[in-house]
Amino acid sequence: MSVQLPHTYHFPLPGGLHYPMALVQPGTFIMGSEEEEAYGDEKPEHLVSLTRPYYIGLYPLTQAIWKALMQGHNPSRFKGDNRPVEQVSWLDIVEGGQDEEVPEAFLTRLNRLCPHTDAPDVLHDFHFRLPTEAEWEYAAKGGHRTALSDAEIDNPPKAAQRYSLYAGSDKLKEVSWHSLNSHSETKAVGLKQPNELGVYDMSGNVREWCADWFDSNYYAACAQEGIKKNRLGPKMARTACAAAATGAMTRAAAALRIAPTGSRRPATAIWASAWCSSRSLSDFSHLSNNCYLCPNTSAPLCPFSYPIPTTSPCPAACTTTWP
Repeated sequence: MSVQLPHTYHFPLPGGLHYPMALVQPGTFIMGSEEEEAYGDEKPEHLVSLTRPYYIGLYPLTQAIWKALMQGHNPSRFKGDNRPVEQVSWLDIVEGGQDEEVPEAFLTRLNRLCPHTDAPDVLHDFHFRLPTEAEWEYAAKGGHRTALSDAEIDNPPKAAQRYSLYAGSDKLKEVSWHSLNSHSETKAVGLKQPNELGVYDMSGNVREWCADWFDSNYYAACAQEGIKKNRLGPKMARTACAAAATGAMTRAAAALRIAPTGSRRPATAIWASAWCSSRSLSDFSHLSNNCYLCPNTSAPLCPFSYPIPTTSPCPAACTTTWP
């Protein structure tokens, strides 16, 4: 039986705040880029299929929300409640304990609020995490609203033929704060045009952390495997992905395209020429124990947790793992 999920959900937070999210339905898309200006680790283009719905934040995480959950702590260089929080590390978001000011991870505190008593029944079994690189890029490229048809999956076009150059437009000024219009500072979220999903600031303003690890050769490996389902990057030595398409404002316009990524050590709080923020994603199932079903046996598989990646063997007589 299919479950009807709301297209948007505003998760209640302390102090009367809300965290607005947009639903991203499953679909297959072209990941990476083979344009002339593309970096080497963006190539080759390859198909990725995301098989589960998820919610992604409409905006980069604001300083107001960070302060509300982190007891007033605000490491941002450019202060403003509606500006994105920056100078936060992957560890600040995921693990905590990096320094005395962040004894507990942001996601730990956020997930302690789940489920909210006012949440629709279909959203009671979900938790917050960072998006994977694939989930982030799929949402940036328009998610299910630009997903490939069956015919396109059999004969995929080039990414440049299928998606806009930037997240929501081919015109940079419509969707992005960058080196030529930002005055070398972050800007309040949501002031530019959103993309096809109604998600803002996926090009420009700040870099954003992703959940998975970085490997410069991983795109090539994925292309050789065919369509990659629920792609999760390989575990590398303490280096996590930062979605560079949301780019540093001192970088050239080409770096604000949707596909490019970069890597930073999780303990790094990026500042100066690259301000790193986060955009939470809510991941859920419709099982009371917050697990997914094995596609072969229907036995429950536990969702991934941190540190990642992790695989959970099917408890039945099956070798299936998730993700």
